[in-house]
Amino acid sequence: MSEAHQRLDKLKAQRAKLDKQIRSEAAKAGAEERKRKARQKYIVGGAILGSLKSLNEADKKLVINLLAAKVSEDDKKALADLIDFNSVECRALAYL
Repeated sequence: MSEAHQRLDKLKAQRAKLDKQIRSEAAKAGAEERKRKARQKYIVGGAILGSLKSLNEADKKLVINLLAAKVSEDDKKALADLIDFNSVECRALAYL
């Protein structure tokens, strides 16, 4: 094998090593971003649920109706012990 081919093989090996490092760092960055976004959602959700206790009835209905309009059916089931999405006010939104 010529010297040029040896250098080329060495550079290809270096590139493969760098590509592996880049993929690893990108995966770490993605995981950190998902963790950060999940934390933000938990904080916002906790703040909303905490504020429901102190809101007047009209504001509670507004927040519950907004949630009902935006969350999936699976999420509604997960929140069933906290929020009654089957209330008359929530069902009325389905017709708007």
